[in-house]
Amino acid sequence: MATEATEGSLGGGGVSSTSPQRATAPLFGIGTEHLGLVLTLGYLGVTSVGMVSAWALYARFDVNIFHFAQIGDFLLAATAWPLASLSAVLAIAAVAVVARIDRYSDRYRWYRMLYLDSDRVRRVMRSRSAWVLYTVLYLWLAADLHADWYEGRLRSGSGSAVTVQLQSGTYHGRDASAPFAATFVGATTAYVFLYDRPTGEVTVVPVENVASLVPVATE
Repeated sequence: MATEATEGSLGGGGVSSTSPQRATAPLFGIGTEHLGLVLTLGYLGVTSVGMVSAWALYARFDVNIFHFAQIGDFLLAATAWPLASLSAVLAIAAVAVVARIDRYSDRYRWYRMLYLDSDRVRRVMRSRSAWVLYTVLYLWLAADLHADWYEGRLRSGSGSAVTVQLQSGTYHGRDASAPFAATFVGATTAYVFLYDRPTGEVTVVPVENVASLVPVATE
């Protein structure tokens, strides 16, 4: 459950098995001849994973992050969620490894039977469109796993502990103008998200209502 805090109150082409070089050469050419485009698309991909990870995490606490984020927040999602970005890189690497294993294993008849020993099925499953779909699925899985991991940290008390003081209002029934303990979840340009472990709720606090937010030193 999530509540939005206000100043008044704060509620709780295809790849074939016989000529893999022919299929991979155009892709390599695109990467070398249009490096800027490739880097831009790569950054957008990593950013998208950060956005999906943030959405998947906050949705577990009934918070729609898209209601509280601006375009600039999404563009910085890759740096705001570095582990999600790393998981995206690992997901792309996993797809590349799977592709290499797939080409290598095609020499074995038992492996070709996975494609029903059909050249047509093999061409479809190894087409560029199929590999794009595989990559998207891997990225989605990486984002969801990251959100699961982060949620587990919050609920187990392993998140970033902070001491917060607000300009005015209440926080889960107590005066928020006095310092109180919370767990920092994240922030956008205009909002801060705090997790209260006893209630298991995330509270959305406008930045202008935050008087101070100090990390708690850990031993």
